[in-house]
Amino acid sequence: MNLEYGVITLAIPKDYKKAIALALTLKEHSPNLPISIVCPESLQTKVAPYFDRVIIERADLKGFEHKLYLDEYSPYQKTFFFDADILIIKDINPIIKNGQGVLMLLGVEGLLKVLVHLV
Repeated sequence: MNLEYGVITLAIPKDYKKAIALALTLKEHSPNLPISIVCPESLQTKVAPYFDRVIIERADLKGFEHKLYLDEYSPYQKTFFFDADILIIKDINPIIKNGQGVLMLLGVEGLLKVLVHLV
């Protein structure tokens, strides 16, 4: 697996199914783009079949604090973070390949929230 570019997301027990949906839609539209998830150890077996890597979250961090450590969690040289509550509707490789440290927030009247951040 090429670890130059990749996507990372976070999940908690009450919404890990959203992260699975993100992974499934990413693999459908951008099958060669690796995706990792940061989650509690209790979710590892539930999410492992859908992600290229499962990274166990740090126990000393809570909630949004994990987002502050994405650079430590990420196995990729260039990381794109996606909130778990989004779906991918087309190939995102052009965005990934052209992203150069940009922060983009895309929305369609509140129906789709996408946070892309190159760490």
